[in-house]
Amino acid sequence: MSNHGGGYLLNDVLRLMDEHLVFQALAENRRREVVREVVDLACEEHGCDPGEILDGLGQRFGICSCCLEPAEELVDDLCRACSGEGRGRRLRKAR
Repeated sequence: MSNHGGGYLLNDVLRLMDEHLVFQALAENRRREVVREVVDLACEEHGCDPGEILDGLGQRFGICSCCLEPAEELVDDLCRACSGEGRGRRLRKAR
């Protein structure tokens, strides 16, 4: 069972932090790392869904909302491999 409320809350928090330029002080790779750490913690410890956390933010942070890998080009927050040209989303990679 997914913690939908937690996922949506974190989406709002990341959005708010971005709007207030909190991430601006970080280099792109560090920004991605911090966002991935937040998503990993939320998913592993609190049952959140990465797609809900990164909904509408994947492109901003350059992170696929499915596999959480860095990606320069995203379609609907998914990298090319995860969008799969109609093949459906692949499962998130184990770390």
